[in-house]
Amino acid sequence: MKPETQKLIKETLKLKGGRSRLDKSLPFIFSVLDKLYGCSIVDVGCGRGMIGKAIVTEYGAKFSLYGIEVCEDYINMDMMFNYECIYAYDYLDCYKEFNDFDVFLFVDVLEHFSKDDAIEVITYLRNNNKKIIASIPNAPKHWKQDKSFEKKNKFEKHLYNWTNEEVKKELGLNLVGENDGVGVYTNVCL
Repeated sequence: MKPETQKLIKETLKLKGGRSRLDKSLPFIFSVLDKLYGCSIVDVGCGRGMIGKAIVTEYGAKFSLYGIEVCEDYINMDMMFNYECIYAYDYLDCYKEFNDFDVFLFVDVLEHFSKDDAIEVITYLRNNNKKIIASIPNAPKHWKQDKSFEKKNKFEKHLYNWTNEEVKKELGLNLVGENDGVGVYTNVCL
């Protein structure tokens, strides 16, 4: 990992809320992205855009990067330096319309979907031969969160706590690696 990316990760740890576990998941996410070339990536639930910034810092223009974010308060103009476009939508309402991308990135997102919604979305993507990378906090210490996040954004509420076994069985994603209760999963052959 580039020193600039490592510095960015340290900066994200100081932020209140949103993508605070990049230090746990990015090495595994990058191990999957290292295998891909010339892909379009959509960062579902891009939040403040920290994952996009990290991807661009690490890979430059290797990928076409897009974002989808349900909470418009998170979206700002600085994010446009890293994303080609950011869509302000509830992904669950329109996921079938966002089928033109090669890779679907869910970093700290699937725990905010109901189990049935997550299964429906991931199964749809897999059936359409899409590459999926998901980072899911599955340790009890990550499950509890400050309720102030939910006051600002009702979509921040955790709805389902996935186990590694369930991710494999129900979502069809393989564990890439786990660090401190944050697992990264994919259907990309490594």
